[in-house]
Amino acid sequence: MGTKRPGVVDQRAVETKYVAHKHNAPRIRLLKELGREQTIDPESEAKLLAVAKQPVKDILIIIQDTGLRPEEVFRIRIENIDWSRRLIFNPHGKTPLAVTSPSASACSSC
Repeated sequence: MGTKRPGVVDQRAVETKYVAHKHNAPRIRLLKELGREQTIDPESEAKLLAVAKQPVKDILIIIQDTGLRPEEVFRIRIENIDWSRRLIFNPHGKTPLAVTSPSASACSSC
């Protein structure tokens, strides 16, 4: 855990007159992240995929398997996919990285 004084937050605090000067903004103590939470359990996922139509079904599979955000999935281009290694390169994420898709064979258009 650390403390930070985010520049954007400081500047906004000055603009809205919450503080007189950006160096007067209080320090913010960040909490330790506990990891990611599962948002859809396997049973709910199976029910959802059973009724989903294409292309929504493939989009849901990619989101669940890779952890990509919906907007990141919609930005995927063919040149971002390494079919032989089953990797998707995500150049538009917070940190550009490659993610694997263990169920890539489950996608009808993959």
